[in-house]
Amino acid sequence: MVSMRFMHDELDWSALQTVLAVSRAGSVTRAAKTVGVHQSTMSRRLQQLEERLGAPLFMRNPFVSTDLGHRVVARAEAVEAEVHALLRDVAEERSAVRGVVRLSTAHELATWVLAPQLQRLRRAHPNLQLELLSRDSQAVLSQREADVALRTGAMGEEGDVVARRLGEVRYGLMRRRGSRGAAWITLDPMLPWATDARWVETHDPGGPWFARASTTAVLVALVSEGAGRGWLPMGMLDLHPGLELMAHPHDPPAPRPVFALAHRDLVRLPRIRAVIEWLTDCYGGISARPEAHASMVPAVHDGEGGFLGEAEEDSAR
Repeated sequence: MVSMRFMHDELDWSALQTVLAVSRAGSVTRAAKTVGVHQSTMSRRLQQLEERLGAPLFMRNPFVSTDLGHRVVARAEAVEAEVHALLRDVAEERSAVRGVVRLSTAHELATWVLAPQLQRLRRAHPNLQLELLSRDSQAVLSQREADVALRTGAMGEEGDVVARRLGEVRYGLMRRRGSRGAAWITLDPMLPWATDARWVETHDPGGPWFARASTTAVLVALVSEGAGRGWLPMGMLDLHPGLELMAHPHDPPAPRPVFALAHRDLVRLPRIRAVIEWLTDCYGGISARPEAHASMVPAVHDGEGGFLGEAEEDSAR
């Protein structure tokens, strides 16, 4: 009978490996040679286990398993199979691109840039599922509200979050083709990313304005319908053929950098890496278009996996 004292002890995997080695080898001496330890070491390990169990597992002369030994060996083989299955799962998880990735980005980026490219991601990685989190507030990667974030402008996170710069958004002054488009339409000047509104305040402070929008999507819709003129991402010329560029004597608003961000602990997972590479390709394809129709330009990545370090993150803000 197994001692009550043992019931409160933990039986580690190495003890079960000892039982399996002795059972398969048929003797302590041969088991020691198979494992690569001294015979006395193997004998001591087996003796310690039998003392913990309070009963012998093997009869020595001749060397055969006891009834308890048969049961322990059977259970040890079951544990061994589970351990091997676990190791296979871990190896597959480390190499396979599968599972769910939560990607956070702005509604406009999800609609205009990512949605047209989703089929390509699906064809490349059929076992990958993408949760596209499109909302006004930014997901906090350090709190694991998302796995990957696609952002323009300042990256907005520090600590264990790393970033890859994908390119930048360039702007052109646009109006509906054939319209007069004299009045300004801008984003709400109170928005941190309303560089167009600040441009108008600087270069045409007394100019007429017609509307201010809370989102870029609304801004584009208003300009596309002929309500006025506004600074829009250059890629809108592709999405809205009715738009045309307007000349202006001043430089346009400064381009806004585009970043892919991920938590440092996740960035080496194959599924996370696959999504980041897909985002890189999305912007690389856009930047390959002719200059007048390019909303992005490629950015130089570092040589160690394409992610900015902490110092580079600070300088990119």
